[in-house]
Amino acid sequence: MNPRYGVKQYIEEITNHLRPSVGRLMDLVKKQYGCDLRYRILEVIESAEDLEIRKALETNGPRPLARNQIIYIPVRQDGEVMGAAEIANGVHLNDEQVHRIGELVKLLIQPQLVFFERLSTLRTLESQLDSIGGETNVVPIGRLRTLRQIRKAVDEIEFKSLTPEPLRPKRRVRFQFPVLIHASNQEDLQKMAFELHYHSHRMAFIQLDQLKASDTLSAQTFRDLGPVTVYIPDISSLSVGQQKALLEYLDGFRHEDSPQIIAGTLVDYKQLVATGVPDPALVRKVAVAYLQMTKPFAYYREKNIVDFFYNSLVISSH
Repeated sequence: MNPRYGVKQYIEEITNHLRPSVGRLMDLVKKQYGCDLRYRILEVIESAEDLEIRKALETNGPRPLARNQIIYIPVRQDGEVMGAAEIANGVHLNDEQVHRIGELVKLLIQPQLVFFERLSTLRTLESQLDSIGGETNVVPIGRLRTLRQIRKAVDEIEFKSLTPEPLRPKRRVRFQFPVLIHASNQEDLQKMAFELHYHSHRMAFIQLDQLKASDTLSAQTFRDLGPVTVYIPDISSLSVGQQKALLEYLDGFRHEDSPQIIAGTLVDYKQLVATGVPDPALVRKVAVAYLQMTKPFAYYREKNIVDFFYNSLVISSH
């Protein structure tokens, strides 16, 4: 917790900061799964129940925790449990559905927590600099955060304008989910894939056939690529070896800087699974987000593509 806050003020400010994202998450989960969701702040312990839940989440690692008919999805920052999304009346959810909700929590809540901490760092710095006064050239370094922390906080916030409005930082998010896009033609597939790549702020857009010896890929080949987008124009064209490597990669541990997999298909999800090519298990792994383009790409470009992506994550069945 930032030292500039009292406990009550901190909880009030972070609750207000998270309200839009939590509200959106609540609406999506209620609409798609019929479950009630709330966010519990655990960075500050207010009750014995908070302490008990936090200890259970710390012991349980990154996995969701089922307790007293409530599913707790931990929200972490630098390995520390900061809070949890609580899903009530969710006993009917299967593992895949819980995983999808967990990925939404990471996408909507975690970046907001990081931003709140950075913004409060800047506010603390501003307050401390104001308290120094203008009569001396001596800066009491002990009263400030380290230069490295301050520089990082400043560098990572981009200002939308120089107008005297409230600070509106540009949030940078990396989509971490595999994506399957269905469209009627390859041109729209590639345009949508590149648009997602752009919004995800990854370093390079690579087509699978650009990788050396793509027929002899391994899971480690993907892991070694770093924060890039790997695009597969036609998922049904993958060789058996490529399918095996990709499935092994998607089954393993991935983080924000791991490659994002985006695959395309000219047939819909049900038909793709029914054909058995590629392996239906791989199709299900790739289709964590399933974007079914029923209109030309230009239509989605004019709308909100990020909303289209969010909504695709919570579709309970394809």
